[in-house]
Amino acid sequence: MKTKKYIKMFSVALIVSIGVAQLLAAILLFVPRTRTAGALILVATLVFSTVVIFMSGNNNFGLASMIPILMCGIVIAEGKLLRSTPEPSDTGIDE
Repeated sequence: MKTKKYIKMFSVALIVSIGVAQLLAAILLFVPRTRTAGALILVATLVFSTVVIFMSGNNNFGLASMIPILMCGIVIAEGKLLRSTPEPSDTGIDE
């Protein structure tokens, strides 16, 4: 009976708004300039969804739900790596 108690805590409007935020964040992933922001928003919403899944008692699906979170972490790390890489003209070597 614990499962039903946790599910009733979240309204349909909240769940739908989280889904819409996930879709908008996923669209941001396609634009190189907004990729990191999209990944950060997506991580926040996916963590929320994963917590709700674990609270409902569905541990196997909760563990599987962590895979997209890890993938977003890779996108965020890639964005940081690309920003920290110097441009070829910034190497200090005169041409």
